[in-house]
Amino acid sequence: MKRWFLIFLSALVLAASTAVRAETDAEVQARKDALDIAGAFSNDGFKIRDGHWCGVIKPHEHALVAVNLYAGNQYWFSAAAAAEPSKIGVSVYDETGKQVTTESYNDGEKAAAGFSPVNSGQYFVSVDLVEGDGGSFCLVYSMISLQVFYEGHVQGVGFRWSVREVAKGFDVTGWVRNLPDGRVELHVTGEANEVRAFLDRLAQGELNSLIHRQTENKLDKPVAARGFEIRHD
Repeated sequence: MKRWFLIFLSALVLAASTAVRAETDAEVQARKDALDIAGAFSNDGFKIRDGHWCGVIKPHEHALVAVNLYAGNQYWFSAAAAAEPSKIGVSVYDETGKQVTTESYNDGEKAAAGFSPVNSGQYFVSVDLVEGDGGSFCLVYSMISLQVFYEGHVQGVGFRWSVREVAKGFDVTGWVRNLPDGRVELHVTGEANEVRAFLDRLAQGELNSLIHRQTENKLDKPVAARGFEIRHD
């Protein structure tokens, strides 16, 4: 269940329907520009998220998007405004309304913010009009791909089938396979908080007693898979 927190800002909170309704030509262009910016941060295992938020930004207002973020992951939020001349900024706030420190990129009508939270929880990404009369904008952020190795009593016990069943409850894609050395290898791609929740479920659920060690590595490219598969190679 989503919890809503009052933030003492003059704010427009974007509803989920913004990604479903028909987009204007200006919003389509803003999304294209935002994706171009996001592409600059697509290294280190990140890939561009399919979801996005579009809307209208006005002077002296904040367009806020509520997101759940997990400690230890790094997130890049990229935005673009369709109208020129405009200048926008992207910032991140915690659930109390306190602005957090981010890595920032600003180039007129394009902006981005990078953030690695210390604590898991709900945060708010704000797109602000710094200069200009306002107009359409779009915000996107990145996904992550991971390689995970499991050591322990993980072969011959239905481990891979259990992993695939757990994956059905999460918006992730990937695969799992046995290795000749007795380990199990898993590759997964998804929104960073979704991937973390999936891996946490594996580590804390019924498979917990079978896992003696878990190691993770970031992948340079998204995992090529249809849904979540068991591989036999």
